[in-house]
Amino acid sequence: MGRYITEAGLKQLDKYAYKSGKYTWLDNAFQPYWEFMVTLVPMWVAPNLITFIGWLTFMSSTIIILLHDFTFQKNIPGWVFSYAAISLWTYSTLDAIDGKQARRTKTSSPLGQLFDHGCDSFCVTFLMIDLGEAAKLEDIYIFVLFLATYTAFWIANWKEYNTGVLVTNVGQMGVTESQIISCIIFIVSAIFGQDFWVVGLKDILPSFILSSLRGRTMNTLLSMPIGGVISYFFGIMIVLMTIYEVVKTIAETKSLKSLKELFSLFVLLANCAVWINFSFFTQNIGIILFSFGFLIAFLVCKLIVASVTKVSIYLCRCLLTLSTRSCCL
Repeated sequence: MGRYITEAGLKQLDKYAYKSGKYTWLDNAFQPYWEFMVTLVPMWVAPNLITFIGWLTFMSSTIIILLHDFTFQKNIPGWVFSYAAISLWTYSTLDAIDGKQARRTKTSSPLGQLFDHGCDSFCVTFLMIDLGEAAKLEDIYIFVLFLATYTAFWIANWKEYNTGVLVTNVGQMGVTESQIISCIIFIVSAIFGQDFWVVGLKDILPSFILSSLRGRTMNTLLSMPIGGVISYFFGIMIVLMTIYEVVKTIAETKSLKSLKELFSLFVLLANCAVWINFSFFTQNIGIILFSFGFLIAFLVCKLIVASVTKVSIYLCRCLLTLSTRSCCL
């Protein structure tokens, strides 16, 4: 263990205490359901096993989707997205109760948090690929959503590293809300097909609304497919939320030093963006997103380790290493 964490970092593990941010309205509404579900789990079941089962379940939906298509251009049977919705719901439920099981069995630990949030970081990739296929998103749309979502996820863990509090929402929009919206998209695709999201806004909006919407920007927006509009909307919203959290973190820490930790992330994301200019990307978008997703997830896992051990030099080294490796993907 000493190869990865310094002696000072190992000592910090005993002092670590997990602190979560505020719950959203939906989080509180689901608490009775989660409290009931955890009572169905035998006391001998380890929390990490619950996390792992949820992770495997959700990953299986992505593997099934990629086996059908990794170009985001083909139609996939509706049952695949029904399974994606079920697997995401299963994962979200197990992800919500693993911590409750840890407290119930008095087995909470920094390792549990690393494993839990480490699995979450990989599941972001699964979710983006599943959503991209469900909405049949073009490469630019899925890439915007992919980069924005991973940036937000990384910033949440970066914020915990600097403030000691893991925030999973901004206002009343958080992880639970995102998962519910994703499940709805999967169900719509399962019922109406992926082509439902390819239809342009101008083809579904009433004529009296279209007549009042004019201008070059508005015409471009109306020509975009529904899936593209949704991806841009959530992408922009995520970016604005991320900027808000960065500014808020700087205000809380009263220091600009933490900004240097963002540099390597932006280098990594820029390396990802370079790939969109190659035809190879369009032909293999699912595989490339899967690869980059695992790279960024690995970066997040390193960040979580740095957060629980409070070893800043370890963080800087791992960020530089991951950014360099991404150039050679």
